[in-house]
Amino acid sequence: MRCQKLFSTFDVRDGRYLAVRATPGNGRLGPLAVPLVRQTLACGRPDSLHGRFDAAAGQADAGVRAWCDLVEQEPPAWM
Repeated sequence: MRCQKLFSTFDVRDGRYLAVRATPGNGRLGPLAVPLVRQTLACGRPDSLHGRFDAAAGQADAGVRAWCDLVEQEPPAWM
């Protein structure tokens, strides 16, 4: 049986999923972080976005920096 990981963004206030991505079992969030946030902003259109990273995110902080740099690269779609 194949193992997959699901990465998603969720709107806590409205109780709805905004975006989801699936990877093989050895997939990591790092390469998906920026595309997942872009999909969330474009399709989910949240009022605000908060990122939370666990200790594993610190193993390779390039992905976290890319996520944070996204704010400077592209203004949100609702502005």
